[in-house]
Amino acid sequence: MPPGAPVPPPVPPPVPAAGAPVPARRPTVRDVLRHREFRGLVVAQVASELGDHVARVALASLVLARTESAFLAVLAFVASFVPAVFGSALLGTLADRMPRKVVMLSCDLARAVVVGVIALLAVDSTPVWLLLLLLLVAETFTAPFEAAHRAVVPDVLPDPRENIVGVGLLRTLYQADQVVGILAAGLVIVAVGERAGLLLDVASFVVSFVVLAVTLKWRPASGRREGEHQTLVSHAAGLARFGFDLEDFGGSALRVAAVPAVLDWNRCEEALRAVAADLDGISPGAGVEEALRKMAATMACHAAVKANDPLTREKMQYLLDELRRTSHSSVCPHGRPVVLRLTRREIERNFERI
Repeated sequence: MPPGAPVPPPVPPPVPAAGAPVPARRPTVRDVLRHREFRGLVVAQVASELGDHVARVALASLVLARTESAFLAVLAFVASFVPAVFGSALLGTLADRMPRKVVMLSCDLARAVVVGVIALLAVDSTPVWLLLLLLLVAETFTAPFEAAHRAVVPDVLPDPRENIVGVGLLRTLYQADQVVGILAAGLVIVAVGERAGLLLDVASFVVSFVVLAVTLKWRPASGRREGEHQTLVSHAAGLARFGFDLEDFGGSALRVAAVPAVLDWNRCEEALRAVAADLDGISPGAGVEEALRKMAATMACHAAVKANDPLTREKMQYLLDELRRTSHSSVCPHGRPVVLRLTRREIERNFERI
């Protein structure tokens, strides 16, 4: 620019056009932790992995105390990782053949029982090889637990973006546990001893069992999902009329590229399962109107306001106004009542005034 030339004014940043779509905010760890089920999976993973480390360190400490051989103690610690390989081959398929919640609860219960037996037998008269054998049995149940745990994450976080964040968090916790968990397990054994440490291990599996039992929803096994998968794939064209974009992803998996605007991503799986149940037994070429009517009724119910959903006063008034404009305002699309009439006498009777 030559000397004395006027300085051009700064170029203002581009302003988005009215109505232009706003880029979706990337989910964060805080977002995925808002899901109650995912929080349960995190607690169960941390408790289970810490329990595994406590049991391994406790047995290695017992071997060292009995044999005074550091080599045998290290060998006992390393050998406890071997069942994870065989457990994956022998029991890993249970994560698909049985409901995943059942698999995880059964594995937690089995490990708690076996480690409890180890704690009772951890006396001088018990052979070390027997304690090691029992630990190997307990560790065999770790593989199906982890397989079911990983497989249920997409069910808990159906939004692909949240799923990526959730899986990343679980992997980060797993890597951190490999260092911090073993160190913490060693401190526990030094502080309370081997038998008490094993009892704490039992407690960790009990915590995992209770948390999963309370927080995780029951879902059918993948075998039952194959029927749902076939039903949804065969009716993909009809579902596309409602805003679903489904693609066969192989096996019993479906890729959901789009859902109706009125449907929350968190309710997508639930709605699709309900639609599959409605369409089960209806061939794609027959009863099209009946199939569409069922899909419309199911979609309306699953997109509706649910109990405990926060509503503003304006939103409540809007819903009531819209309800009055419908031709059948007293029932939902499935025929269930949405409005109840209570007489003055019924109210007085409920408050024990008469």
